[in-house]
Amino acid sequence: MTHPLVTRNSSTPGLPALVEREQRWTWEGLFEETSRYAMALHETLGVGEGSRIATYLEGSSTHVMLIHAVGLLGAVIIPFHRRWTAREVEEAARLTGTHVLVTDPPAARHFRRANMPDTCFVSVDERGNLHGLPAKRRSGPSLREAIDAFHLLDENSIAVILPTSGSTGHPKFVPLTWANLRAAAKASDANLRTGISDNWLCPLPLSHTGGLSILYRAVFSGCAVTLSGGASPADLARTIRAGAVTIVSLVPLLLRRVMDADPSLTAHECTSLRAILLGGAAAPRTVIEEARRRSLPVLLTYGLTEAGSQVATMKPGDRLEIGCVGKPLPGFTVEIRDAGGRGLSHGMKGDIWIGGPAVFSGYLDGGDAERFSGGMFKTGDTGFFDALGRLHVVGRSDDMIVSGGENISPEEIEDVLRALPGMEDACIVGLPDEEWGETVAALVVPERGEEDFERLREECHRVLAPFKVPKRWLSARAVPLTESGKPDREAVRRLFLTPGC
Repeated sequence: MTHPLVTRNSSTPGLPALVEREQRWTWEGLFEETSRYAMALHETLGVGEGSRIATYLEGSSTHVMLIHAVGLLGAVIIPFHRRWTAREVEEAARLTGTHVLVTDPPAARHFRRANMPDTCFVSVDERGNLHGLPAKRRSGPSLREAIDAFHLLDENSIAVILPTSGSTGHPKFVPLTWANLRAAAKASDANLRTGISDNWLCPLPLSHTGGLSILYRAVFSGCAVTLSGGASPADLARTIRAGAVTIVSLVPLLLRRVMDADPSLTAHECTSLRAILLGGAAAPRTVIEEARRRSLPVLLTYGLTEAGSQVATMKPGDRLEIGCVGKPLPGFTVEIRDAGGRGLSHGMKGDIWIGGPAVFSGYLDGGDAERFSGGMFKTGDTGFFDALGRLHVVGRSDDMIVSGGENISPEEIEDVLRALPGMEDACIVGLPDEEWGETVAALVVPERGEEDFERLREECHRVLAPFKVPKRWLSARAVPLTESGKPDREAVRRLFLTPGC
């Protein structure tokens, strides 16, 4: 297949492609600047088909260009989460076989390069200049000749590898092919009717499927993207009011903060806005009710990294209902099955299984093979279909904690706590939280006496991203266990929810 940026540049070169603050790029301008990054990586580092290039960057225009540049070369982009610690980045680089890590100069100083001996470090400054590149290895073809040669892609080759938390406590890495990305974009566009007249506001990290998928939808459909990573809720509200944006993707916490920052923001005040895609976590009743009161065009959506983002989404104009994410998008097969894998009738709750051309074919390490059956993938979520064929998502069928749109593995935090001096055991659970969806809570078992929770917080901050550090703490003589000897997380939750705790 032809790289979609090449096709887009050929078909709509002069139309808007990317907006960042006061800067604007047409598709032709974006293609030319992206091509120069591609040539720099190819001529100096030999980046080409199959190379694995990780980024540890904020969601800037430079980041967008690097993502597309890697694709133009037939290489694989691996966007690392900007909130990861050095330890987490080093482990991810090892697991993914990262060849090149692109970051900014301040962040680069924190990495222990001895722990990543097979990774080349490149930094990019505020002006978008690359540093750390060796001298050019060869003169090579002209820019146009090289790009013309690079852009022919095998649609079944891996385009991107995205991290997601797994039930084992270690990160899982999701390889998505160009065919997966194209199918995901096509499914979304069929529902939203996205086109060249649209401008999609992206405040979500490009290291998450929710943010990254917007870039691929845009390059396939021709809509422009407005970057707003790091913008305050008040700034987001002003951007929406300004009238250029037609679609925005938000998580529930961010929508709540936008509404709090601008109490008069209603559908009447932002007539150009036709859709607010709301996903990443269960939306609290208060957020849904306030959005409904303001007549905001909120579309609840259900998706996951393993499917390139959206799987089911409300249609524009649908009535907003708590937990109802609409019908599966075109191209997706969604089934509700019981614990034995048998299909369930409408109204019956069970495991959500998905299939279709956008769904990945397996994790990078080949694990969790039991979650695949007959071309379908078990998502780890539970739900049901109503009589109208709309999907309702009830919750997670595993122990994953979802806080502020972030997936958090309890086992990962438990491993960190158990490794600390004086710690015998630990159990991590998620507690209901009106603002974040869930908050992380830790029950710890010290070897003797009372534990210093402040010490534990500091130790966790050293090795874990901030959103993984427990916010609530309790100590006990032992972790409650089930009959089979596993941690009884429900019993732990009850301890935290006991009045007076």
